[in-house]
Amino acid sequence: MIIRFLKDENVKYVYGYPGGAALHIYDALFRQKVVKHILVRHEQAATHMADGYARASVKPGVVLVTSGPGATNAVTGIATAYMDSIPMVILCGQVVSKLIGEDAFQETDIVGVTRPIVKHSFTIRDTADIPTILKKAFYIASTGRLGPVLVDIPKDMTAPNELYEYIKQNDIKLREKKKNVCNNKEFIKKALKLLLKAKKPVLFVGGGAITGKASHKIREFANIAYLPVVTSLMGIEPRQDIDVVLVAPKAPGHTVRTTYMQGGGVPSLIAIYKDNSGKAKDIALSYASAIGCGKTGIIQTTFKEETETDLFGEQAVLCGGVSALITAGFEVLVEAGYSAEMAYFECLHELKLIVDLIYEGGLGDMRYSISNTAEYGDYSLEYVGLSWYKELITDKR
Repeated sequence: MIIRFLKDENVKYVYGYPGGAALHIYDALFRQKVVKHILVRHEQAATHMADGYARASVKPGVVLVTSGPGATNAVTGIATAYMDSIPMVILCGQVVSKLIGEDAFQETDIVGVTRPIVKHSFTIRDTADIPTILKKAFYIASTGRLGPVLVDIPKDMTAPNELYEYIKQNDIKLREKKKNVCNNKEFIKKALKLLLKAKKPVLFVGGGAITGKASHKIREFANIAYLPVVTSLMGIEPRQDIDVVLVAPKAPGHTVRTTYMQGGGVPSLIAIYKDNSGKAKDIALSYASAIGCGKTGIIQTTFKEETETDLFGEQAVLCGGVSALITAGFEVLVEAGYSAEMAYFECLHELKLIVDLIYEGGLGDMRYSISNTAEYGDYSLEYVGLSWYKELITDKR
């Protein structure tokens, strides 16, 4: 029922981490391909990712965590969403109903823990109520002042002894909240009198101006009344007529600075997201060149491509793979009887030499520059299932 509801609600992503109390939900989640699960390393990361998704899409972010430590790990992200008025629905596994309040393994009163930092909380007591409760949760999270809503789901509610008919979205009737429109003329007159009496009036605008789509009205009022405007962090709204570009020097900040001070530069990527002026590319190139990147090379890409490939190098293969390779090489040499100093020097110095040669002339030139025997290293790759790599090297030559 839960996964079917998420499909009907057009939820694209669920951020979470599996655990015993939520396993039935995860089983159903992995049996379909419409709702994509984003596996995190820690429940706090799940809530922050859902928070970011909600900020970017203005749709509720959905989190799925287990009971006890899984639920309490999510508290910081829930509090962030509450303070910043970010729509979020947290689906939290719980111990079976009969064990609630009995100090069961990994039982935490997460409804009580999060009460001060959520708009509302639900505990499912009857499997048949799941669609209705979830509909209420999404409605509350995404209307009025936006915020997080927690749904506590005992494990037995996701594996009932009898089947229930699924209530479709259109058949669920909710009592809609009336829009809070201020038509009290006396209140408006009082506010204007206070404003006119003020010696140095200032408008302080929060995020509600954006979520309430009132930014243009505030600008009109400020212009008419000649009022200066300041905003909270959540109230900042970029102008729609500005250019949005990315300049990404491909090196740590201190390396960019040091290289620039020495008269050089590091390679850079640029990307254009909005080109309202028609000169966005020129602006990006000028910024990149100003920090020395034009001396080594500037490549144009996209925001998506730069972000994903950067994460691939940092978190998928390169950083971890190179670190493991150095460690393994060092340990093999030391275990073979070579001194630790010699092993360390050989692994680190040789690796730097190899990378520098590849950077300058490619894989083929690296092997040519080192020695003909460097070719034998390719053959060992066949024993670990990397024969394709040898073919790639051969083609490059």
